[in-house]
Amino acid sequence: MAEAAIFLNSGPLFSGERLETMEDLADWKSVDAEAQLAFDRIRETYEKHSTLLAGGPTAVETRYFLVGPVLHALGFTHTVFEPVELTDGRVARVDHVCFGSGAEFGEAEPSRGSVSFFRSALCIGRAVEWGNDFTTTSAAPVRQAAVEEGDDPVPAPPMPQPLEAGIAPTVELDLLLRATGKDFGILTNGNEWRIYHRSSSSQRETFFQADMIGAMKSDFEDFKRFYLIFRKEAFVKTDGITCFLDSLLA
Repeated sequence: MAEAAIFLNSGPLFSGERLETMEDLADWKSVDAEAQLAFDRIRETYEKHSTLLAGGPTAVETRYFLVGPVLHALGFTHTVFEPVELTDGRVARVDHVCFGSGAEFGEAEPSRGSVSFFRSALCIGRAVEWGNDFTTTSAAPVRQAAVEEGDDPVPAPPMPQPLEAGIAPTVELDLLLRATGKDFGILTNGNEWRIYHRSSSSQRETFFQADMIGAMKSDFEDFKRFYLIFRKEAFVKTDGITCFLDSLLA
């Protein structure tokens, strides 16, 4: 495992010992088939849009052509650009709200536009343009929302006002985690994928990061590590209290 080049456990967010012993977990030994399927789907997406990526896609293009398909490959049902009111009364947007299934989204949909909408979500996501180093803001996102791959788009609520210009994505994700009450948030530029936890997200430098393309180009075990940490099941509270990612926290 080329962890130094592909993975960064900053802070640290996760226990180094638990990360090093992931290969001893039952899940590690049982997910080869589903990890391979995710690998194939993500590689197909990456290769299909290689020309676009080489040209430096916008935030909207990155979200639509790469981040969305990767979230689907990781098992999530997600909507995009959902409004949430911050503690100071401003209305911000959440790029991706990730649910465990279309049925769970359907149960939450009547409360769309309120903080209750996020209650059953597994996590939230903030996506910026390809190559963004997470220190600069990007342009306004799309208005639409998707449920599951292949389904018709679901109209999003009215477009809220974005936060002030120049706010760093790391700062914005911290605000969104607090406004939605979710424990985990994903920050990505399409290639680098980070996980933040609400208890330490205000510190900005406490996160776990994976170079997804680097993991795909490395040996399969590196991609499997990425898959185990970012897949839907890692965020599901199987006992109603804790999830796989909770068990990794430092």
